[in-house]
Amino acid sequence: MAFKVVQERQFTHRVRIFTPVDGGHKEESVKVTYRVIDTEQVEGFDLGSVEDTTEFLRAVIVRIDEVLAEDNSPLPYNDELRDALVKVPYVRAAIGRGYFEGIGKGRKGN
Repeated sequence: MAFKVVQERQFTHRVRIFTPVDGGHKEESVKVTYRVIDTEQVEGFDLGSVEDTTEFLRAVIVRIDEVLAEDNSPLPYNDELRDALVKVPYVRAAIGRGYFEGIGKGRKGN
């Protein structure tokens, strides 16, 4: 199959989040739609910095779905929800990892 050049490439992946609980972790997940940014844009972020990592995540996240409130009601996606989620250390790590795994995956055996 030929590679198609598109104006803005997006992809959606299920991201596993390991939420700390007493004695271990509980596995939860969200569905994240990402925007692929070019290498020059990525290099513009210092991913060792909290502020730059937050800005990077804002740049690549298109939406986050399947998020529930404490009472199990679904939360609609908006920028405030995105910003609240990327402030949680284990959530931001999972979402960032999901982006890089998504763009870096190749066919096994290559």
